[in-house]
This record gives sequence, structure tokens and C-alpha cells, in this order.
Amino acid sequence: MYKIYKNNKIKKQKGFTLLETLVAIFILTLAITGPIYISSLSLRNTIESRDIVSAQYLAEEVVEVVKNNMDTNSLKNTAEDYDFLSFISSCVRDTTTPAALCHITTLTTGNTISYSFSLCNEGICPNMLFDPEKKVIYGESDGSNQTYSKFIREFYIVKNLTNQDEAEIVVNIKWENTGKNKKYTLKKSLYNIDYKYFFNS
Repeated sequence: MYKIYKNNKIKKQKGFTLLETLVAIFILTLAITGPIYISSLSLRNTIESRDIVSAQYLAEEVVEVVKNNMDTNSLKNTAEDYDFLSFISSCVRDTTTPAALCHITTLTTGNTISYSFSLCNEGICPNMLFDPEKKVIYGESDGSNQTYSKFIREFYIVKNLTNQDEAEIVVNIKWENTGKNKKYTLKKSLYNIDYKYFFNS
């Protein structure tokens, strides 16, 4: 038995053309890749921000350790011609004479943290050690259960030729992120504070 439709025409079933299908796939692709790209960009920016904060902390630590040594030695000083940077003279340069780059390593003994200054081998400083389980996360020198981090920390000190009681410390933190070399530099002034003079005056 045949069905007779209005106007005696056989009804045809409609479907998607190839062009309509391609347009739909294109729109769907845009809808998916947009949020994925934004998420990956946000993740990359978050990682970069974390690295910059870590670099700032690592650079500030060098300055604080050097200043602490300066103050400790100044309190023990009795000589008139005291050199306030004598404890780290191998890392000191003036504006004309270069000095080798230095780095700091740490060692934890019980609750005591000690620091030591070392020359970088042929001007190449090693990557800092990393252990998230330790009290000192970056740079402890015992090497147990540690891996090398992405960060390299180096520093040197420049003396002021016109004022022997003043110098500048320069700390560079270097690392690599997504195939690009990154660098954070911190410069701080150092001053020879004669504590003996203040205490005896």
C-alpha cells in the first residue's frame, strides 16, 4: 500500500550537508580549545610567578647572610684598620678588578643552620640542591635525599673606591622555564657599621 501525501509529492527526509557538518565541527573546536588555552596560559603564568617569588627569596637570603656575618665580625673587631668584608674577600671586586663568582651553601645540625661561602668553579655556579622535606628547602650541602633544582644562585661584591666603608652586593638567580632562560638580579648597599664606636661612645 502506498501513502499519498499532500499535493501528491513523496516527502523527502532532510539531513546535514557536508558543509554544515564542517561548520559545526569548527565551532565545537573553538568552544573547546579556547578554555584549554586560557587554562594553560594561567598555569604557565602561575608557575612563572612562583619561580619569581622563589628567586626573590633566594636572593634576599644571600644579602641577609652576608649582613649577619658583617655585623658579627664588627662586634668582635678591635683593629683600627678593620676590613668589614675580610671574611668574604675572595668574592669582592672593585670597579676595575673582577672577582670570581661565589655561592652559599647551608648545613643544618639539629636546630642550628650554618652558612658557608664558596667560589664557583671557573665562574660556573652549581644548581642549588632541593629537598621539600628539609628545614632548608634550597641549598643544603649534605646532599642526602636531594635533587638539583632549576635555580642557580651566584653573587659578588663591588667595593666603593671613594668610600672604603661602603660596598654593593649583586645577587643573580638564574633558571630555565619552558625553554627560556630567566634571571632575577638583586642589588643592595652594604655599609661598615662600627658597633664598637657606638657602644664605647
